[in-house]
Amino acid sequence: MSYQENYFYVEPDIRLHYIDEGSGQPLVFITGFSGSAEGFSYQIEYFKKKYRVISIDPRNHGKSSFSIKGNTYAQQGSDIGALIHHLNLKNIVLIGWSFGALAALNYVEQFGMDRIAAFVTIDNPPCALSDDPTEYRSGDLNMLRDFHFKYFRTEDGFKKFVTDNFIDGIFFLNPPKDAETRNMVLNTSLHLPLLVGDALIVDGHLSDKRDVMKKLDQNRPCLFYVAEYRKEAGLRCLLRDYPNAKVTALGNHMVFYELPEEFNRILVEFIQIHANS
Repeated sequence: MSYQENYFYVEPDIRLHYIDEGSGQPLVFITGFSGSAEGFSYQIEYFKKKYRVISIDPRNHGKSSFSIKGNTYAQQGSDIGALIHHLNLKNIVLIGWSFGALAALNYVEQFGMDRIAAFVTIDNPPCALSDDPTEYRSGDLNMLRDFHFKYFRTEDGFKKFVTDNFIDGIFFLNPPKDAETRNMVLNTSLHLPLLVGDALIVDGHLSDKRDVMKKLDQNRPCLFYVAEYRKEAGLRCLLRDYPNAKVTALGNHMVFYELPEEFNRILVEFIQIHANS
């Protein structure tokens, strides 16, 4: 699928790419670590018929500029704010996948909720690391240490990280065997420079945005998608910590790509009930 190319400058030498399709209430999709704006193509095609659908490539991702600075999720939150201001968006359904949800939480922390109608998290704990295996988490500090020393020292190590942990790990309920899908994920992820990837993996896992998420839960409709591989902890902990939110378990980490029809049905029902303009 091809889309009109849109760009804007967040700094004099840093230009970010975004997709902007359809009209109406804006749905803003934020991709996660090493993803791209085009990864939401199933959502763009479906929702653009009734909504304005926007998907952004963070710096160093997709078609956006390379930058040796600002490789934190706080900076990505600031960049989201720049995009929202650039397009003068209001009444937004803000949707973050994986660490993209962390970038979205950083946006809310920096700019508040005035422009937000609803908030959606696709399989990302507001606090990634915990030594308690019963918590909704990504792992513990030992896991993060292993990631750095095992995978993020060489380009071949990064490739192995994507293959082992993403393609044949958490992304899919049924890992793809066809070369086209595997290469799509691999090539998209490896577009991210190795040193930037290492910085973002560390920053994302060490971040804790539970306080921001609690404020959102108290003031805006919120929806959590939880992957099957951490369903029990996700349902139990999210309903406990964010009692006003809707929590649904479906698919694995890349559920919006692997199970787009079910994903889209849940999202459109949530928007129609809780966030219609």
